[in-house]
Amino acid sequence: MIGVQVQIVRYADDAQPGWVECHLIDAHGRRWSFLQKVPIVTEAALDQQSEYPQPGILACEVVTRHEGVVRIDTTQPWDIDSIEGEKQFDVQESLLVEVDWYL
Repeated sequence: MIGVQVQIVRYADDAQPGWVECHLIDAHGRRWSFLQKVPIVTEAALDQQSEYPQPGILACEVVTRHEGVVRIDTTQPWDIDSIEGEKQFDVQESLLVEVDWYL
């Protein structure tokens, strides 16, 4: 599975299994925010007392590639969208990683 690297910036909610806020910086320098369940973005056991920021990953699929910039869609596999409601983002190709812990 493909994922895009994000920064987990804070623990947002104790509702099971715990929710965190993540930031993604796109290829244009814009910061996007996401609220997501801890196990969806990291293997780490994060809580209120954890140190932040922490690295995280959002699963995604590649829509297009052009000169080092990749358009990703976070609809698959977990239907993730930003707080602003966006699901497609242009990111630097270097932010993409192969993820095996989702399986």
